[in-house]
Amino acid sequence: MDQESLAGIFSILKKKRENPDNDEALTPEEQVALSVWLEDVHNLQWYEEYILNKEGAMNALFLQTLDAEENTRKRLKGFTRSRKSSMIRRLSYAAAAAVVAGLVFVSILNRQSVRDKYTSLPASGAMQPGKDRAYLTLADGSIVDLDTATGAAIARQKGAVISNRGGEVTYNGTGIHENEFNSISIPNGGQYRLQLQDGSKIWLNAATTLRFPVQFGEVERSVELDGEAYFEITKDRRPFRVKYQSQNGRNFTVNVLGTHFVVSAYKDNTTAATTLVEGRVSLGIAGKDVLLSPGQQATTVSGSDRIDLKTVDTDAAKGWVTGSFYFIDSDLRTILSSIGRWYNVPVLYEKDYAGELFSCKLSRSAPLDSVLVSLRQFDVKADVINNKIVIR
Repeated sequence: MDQESLAGIFSILKKKRENPDNDEALTPEEQVALSVWLEDVHNLQWYEEYILNKEGAMNALFLQTLDAEENTRKRLKGFTRSRKSSMIRRLSYAAAAAVVAGLVFVSILNRQSVRDKYTSLPASGAMQPGKDRAYLTLADGSIVDLDTATGAAIARQKGAVISNRGGEVTYNGTGIHENEFNSISIPNGGQYRLQLQDGSKIWLNAATTLRFPVQFGEVERSVELDGEAYFEITKDRRPFRVKYQSQNGRNFTVNVLGTHFVVSAYKDNTTAATTLVEGRVSLGIAGKDVLLSPGQQATTVSGSDRIDLKTVDTDAAKGWVTGSFYFIDSDLRTILSSIGRWYNVPVLYEKDYAGELFSCKLSRSAPLDSVLVSLRQFDVKADVINNKIVIR
């Protein structure tokens, strides 16, 4: 849908929301456009709930969203759209629905064709997104639930005072105690932030564990990661190192001086990736180091010492940090693994979509059924059955 058509459908929805009982509020051409959009059952359900419901609590927010159509068009700028069929045309009309759950745009790519389409999602559903949630394991083995233990001094560890406020745990103190280690574990459906003793900040995604010293030693600053984290490392004469293991036990090390980067290294995944946002890092294994420049991503595959470099969109790599699922040319399993961890729900595949690549950006604050609507729009049958996402 071009920008003119996109603006038109926004205008139609706004008119109908403001005049639900006045059939003459829309021109004949607008009525036709609205009828085409309503051919989709999901659009019809959403329309009845949020457009025709005068008492809906979403009134003001919905209208504010429609008023932001110019910003929406800017966000869509640069994406191509196919008009090869009436079905694609109808999906393009569906893209114009701005909703509180956030704008979603998805494209499916295969070997023969490119079908770029965009969709918006209604904010509804029982399975809610994740939240700030984590557990801190101290050096003596005791476990602190960061959901309930908050304040300026939730624990003390050999000269370090640990505070926990607003989804961030902070270590303050001076001294050398390099043999004292703590770990922070983020369950499925969780996320958290950590500030280390040297001032470095780390954002931790769902299903992630980070092991770190209470206070760093004189030679290096080293942490161990299983999962996904975004690092903002303070400059220091001591190098900062992130160590992780691949699925088959190979040891990798990200070497840092002062920089911003993302490491995605879940042990249950066959691949791992390090993405440099700014500064300089190198990724090393078995005595071999590969230097990254900003905007580059180093990927590794389980069972191999090979490191591949490519240029990527760093906003996509750290989209989860700013509240988005953001994928570009990713396979369906990669996307659904991230979604499943965030909503704390397993994924069952009755059909494999191997060979198709997806690009999407959607809000992590949207309920799960809103996310699944986007998949259904693009010929991926996704439903929640017995508390599992089932792909058919």
